[in-house]
Amino acid sequence: MSDCFDPNYAGREQSQIKHIILEKYLERFAVITGTWCSGIIYVDGFSGPWNVQSESLDDASFSIAVRQLRRARDTVRTTF
Repeated sequence: MSDCFDPNYAGREQSQIKHIILEKYLERFAVITGTWCSGIIYVDGFSGPWNVQSESLDDASFSIAVRQLRRARDTVRTTF
């Protein structure tokens, strides 16, 4: 894990792991689901903007999730 450590996540390493999972898998999941289902409900019970480093909240999990879900929506609309 030390070779993927981002110093911006010092003291909040669990957030870094969650963000990696969101960025790598949420869009794929939503695209796959979107091919046979008219929608999904995504609930993130731990998505508060605690200790974010960016003023635009780009490094908050809800922002990452929304970005990935929008990309999936666009992919499904243009592909299927």
